[in-house]
Amino acid sequence: MCWATNSIGRQKEPCTFRIVPAGPPEEPKSCVISNRTLKCIVLECEGGQDGGSQQLFQLEVFGTDSDKFLANVTSHGAPVFNVCSL
Repeated sequence: MCWATNSIGRQKEPCTFRIVPAGPPEEPKSCVISNRTLKCIVLECEGGQDGGSQQLFQLEVFGTDSDKFLANVTSHGAPVFNVCSL
């Protein structure tokens, strides 16, 4: 708790602070390929609730036939990914 005093006097009720822990963020949703070329795609998603913390999004790309790992892309702030050299 804290108390304050100024030229008018001391406050009657103490200050109280509540620390609320951040909750888990929601997963991205409504992902669409917004641009596609022979070598690149741009994938855009809507971010869910951030749970009270700054978000970092990670996309992993695997081949459809071989499940071979192709790419790992990180996006800060918004779930928008530019994936090239596929």
